[in-house]
Amino acid sequence: MKNLELQKRANDVRKGIVTAVHGAKAGHPGGSLSAADIFTFLYFEEMNIDPKNPDMEERDRFVLSKGHTAPGLYSALAYRGYFPVEDLPTLRHLGSYLQGHPCIHIPGVDMSSGSLGQGISAAVGMALGAKMDKRDFRVYTLLGDGEIEEGQVWEAAMFAGFRKLDNLCVMVDNNNLQIDGPIDQVCSPYPIDKKFEAFNFHVINADAHDFDAIRAAFKEARETKGMPTCIVFHSIKGKGVSFMENSVDWHGKAPNDEEYAIAMEELEALRYASYLKENGILLMCNCRIEPTASDGGIYPQSIRTQLEQKYYVYYMEEIPLRDKTLNVRMVGAAAGCLGFSREDGIKALEQNVAAEFLEKDKKAFLEGWEFYEQTQKSPAEWRVVCTTN
Repeated sequence: MKNLELQKRANDVRKGIVTAVHGAKAGHPGGSLSAADIFTFLYFEEMNIDPKNPDMEERDRFVLSKGHTAPGLYSALAYRGYFPVEDLPTLRHLGSYLQGHPCIHIPGVDMSSGSLGQGISAAVGMALGAKMDKRDFRVYTLLGDGEIEEGQVWEAAMFAGFRKLDNLCVMVDNNNLQIDGPIDQVCSPYPIDKKFEAFNFHVINADAHDFDAIRAAFKEARETKGMPTCIVFHSIKGKGVSFMENSVDWHGKAPNDEEYAIAMEELEALRYASYLKENGILLMCNCRIEPTASDGGIYPQSIRTQLEQKYYVYYMEEIPLRDKTLNVRMVGAAAGCLGFSREDGIKALEQNVAAEFLEKDKKAFLEGWEFYEQTQKSPAEWRVVCTTN
């Protein structure tokens, strides 16, 4: 799968995480978001799985040892097709099958988990069982960097190294934060890589948010023989939602309605921006976000800053969302940026728009074109994404 497609999938997974935790009014968004790219790569490229046959005997296994980040796993499973995405907001609700920690009765979940330190032991057992039965599937398990302060982790690691379980891939989500604060101030597990090496693991350090690095790490893990592999993924807690990033406060709390609106707006804006080349143009309408958020109810400064660091962002005048010509105004501005003539735009409208809407859409198109003329003009080769929030 191409990186752009993986980025889109990861963005969906992040939106699913935020939606699930908001719906539950509880949960753990920070560590779910930091691992979202890992979940995405595992379920959309790396693992041998079949959502239509979740119990396939030769499937690869995954154990979420840091079970409190179930929203991330559930979101990846839903978008991969194991169960409906629409079920994500039922997380932790009475009667929902989506419990607060992974449960083996959920389609796609290979092992119940929750109590930190225990998941890796289950994964080691699966890997040993595969070796004993001479089966080819691989076993993956994801731990938190705070979790590896648990002694049981190292008992399992000692056994895996001794048994040379080269079908086992241990991953550590190293986002540097745990529930009580920075891990190096609570009970430092550093150096993580050297510790796993001491237990006879092949160790790889990788950027958790770079799909090329993730792909290379898993390839190296598959090619490693005679010993298990540990990938230390260096990540950002809360990645993708600016006000959650690197904040221990978002280890285990849900966003309220206002925070949810801001987070989803940010993820939606960044989703479209992923199509752009650096220094491309992004046209955005400063519509109000409801419920009213910070900065007077328009796109928060945190979002604008992220976008402005990579792209030329042009903000159109605030237009009420109920204005049904908003999309046509955006098209008019984009047409100008891309070098199309007014005449070509009007001709296209005349050929494709019903007569009852034509005059209104023509006017909106020309208003968008005028906006383009009033702003800094762009080279025609730049790609343009129009987004209305």
